[in-house]
Amino acid sequence: MGLAFTLLIASLAVFWLSTQQFKQPWRSLIWFAGAIMLAMSIWFLANANDHFGLFRAVIDAWEHRADPENAVLFQAFSRNVPSVSGFIPQLLDLFVIVAAVIGAFALIAFTRGEHIERALRPSIFVLWGFMAGAVTALIVVAIGFGGQVRQRGYFGQLAEADVHDGDTFWIGEMPLRLWGVDAPELTQVCSGVEDCGGAARRQLLEIAGDGLLRCEQMQRHSGSYVESFGRPLVRCWVRKGDGSEFDLGRRLIEEGFAVQYEGDASFGYSDAEARGRDAGVMAGCSLAPEVWRRNRAARAEFIGTNTLPANVRSMGQCGQ
Repeated sequence: MGLAFTLLIASLAVFWLSTQQFKQPWRSLIWFAGAIMLAMSIWFLANANDHFGLFRAVIDAWEHRADPENAVLFQAFSRNVPSVSGFIPQLLDLFVIVAAVIGAFALIAFTRGEHIERALRPSIFVLWGFMAGAVTALIVVAIGFGGQVRQRGYFGQLAEADVHDGDTFWIGEMPLRLWGVDAPELTQVCSGVEDCGGAARRQLLEIAGDGLLRCEQMQRHSGSYVESFGRPLVRCWVRKGDGSEFDLGRRLIEEGFAVQYEGDASFGYSDAEARGRDAGVMAGCSLAPEVWRRNRAARAEFIGTNTLPANVRSMGQCGQ
């Protein structure tokens, strides 16, 4: 794949060289060398084992020109467009910012001389080319070629519909779970606190909803951390409008709306848990979230008697 890319770049450079005013037959020979490099690049791409076969798909589309809805390209594009369309607003934001900068320089160019104009004209063509390239890249992604992108970093802003509970949310179409953080389940009952699961969900949205969210998937030697449902385990930071930034999981625990997952001190939230022990939903009493999820007998006993079963982990002000 690297050789194919190198040949492609070289062929474009040679084609550019062929536009110079050399005498014939040198100009024709230079162009012919570029054509050979381009043909070799196409050959390497078409025969690469790890290539996803765009050329074959184009041939398939040509063969189905009478019934395009049965072409692989059409079917893949129609299924993936709703997902890819979410990137269009972000691209438009970028293009608008760059266009505003160009517009500012165009205004400055009203001064005498043509130095700014000479630099500005090609920059506009570059922006047009970049926009065309970005649209082309989105089309290729929408078609589905290139395989699944395995992200390690996620960036976005949360809306109410994006938040599932106090430790799980979506960025785009990816469900994420906070690493080292365990919040009450949505249906969890807490004595002394009404709707503690809903309160934890609302607090996550309140903390993160008006800021920019940056998340990183936690890594280990054998790969990335994922939980039992396959959701990436992430550590997230919220950046507010004043430029301040904080750890989302730590803040939830400090404010008493979550506990450190299974009490493992390696997550580094033990001090935050100590500060939040009597705040938020921790002002009440309940089973620890993982006990609520996994131990049906303990959950039924707590709901039925409003007392903690023996030898189970709890959270909040229990027995005080």
